Amino acid sequence: FMADELEQLNFQCNLLPNPALVQVLNRVSWLVDGHNKEFAQWVADSYIEWMSKDRDEPLLTADFLEQLFLPRYRKYIQGASQSAYIFIFDGMRWDAWEAIKPKALLAFQGRFAFEGIFPLLSILPTTTAYNKQAIFTGRSSGDRPAHGTESDGNWWDTLPAAFQRRGIDGVQWVSDRGDNQAQLLELIEADEVPVKIFNFTFMDEKLHHANQNLSMIYEEIKLNFELAVQPYLERIPIDSLIFVLSDHGFIEASEHRRMSADAFNV
Repeated sequence: FMADELEQLNFQCNLLPNPALVQVLNRVSWLVDGHNKEFAQWVADSYIEWMSKDRDEPLLTADFLEQLFLPRYRKYIQGASQSAYIFIFDGMRWDAWEAIKPKALLAFQGRFAFEGIFPLLSILPTTTAYNKQAIFTGRSSGDRPAHGTESDGNWWDTLPAAFQRRGIDGVQWVSDRGDNQAQLLELIEADEVPVKIFNFTFMDEKLHHANQNLSMIYEEIKLNFELAVQPYLERIPIDSLIFVLSDHGFIEASEHRRMSADAFNV
């Protein structure tokens, strides 16, 4: 990100001669490639251990419902007039969260108490479908649902059964399409809905088709967040419980790749 910032600044101000800038950017690419390989090897060496039910860390997307959501829901939601709001951003890597965090927290400032930020690692494969299933059911990609419980279909089909099994009836969700603001506001203000889930895909869609550098992408993401998300956050009642989370991150790739879930059933 800082290399992209430097490249953008140099384009505007010509601080470095072009050969020096190229040398810096090549060095950054070499470092990033090395870190990516080390990170991939760390995941490969550790993943089976992470799937153990008796480990404490790291928290995975499959841990969200039981370890992060339910304890706070039972603590803070005391009446039918209160709701828990889950805002999930497709493809929001940690540094993307850092980009929008000031605006997100500003929407809550003076209205809500801030409890904490909890790192989550995506389960494998790191796709939207598998990680949203994991977030809202507690199941990893290697688990098989018991007959009559959560569906093997779309992630939103899993919601009623998954929450009912945990004593919560009436969960509702809506996905932002860019032209359904009234639908999102209607759910924000709906009475006696215990869990309201809002799905935003603009980050993931932007990243899949981006041809700018990361610095410019994040500037656009911050603007989209301010225009398309912040107004909804500001309409949430003050006695509510709010979660902001992601399903997976991203890496820069020079070609399209497709992963098979069968390789990750452990």
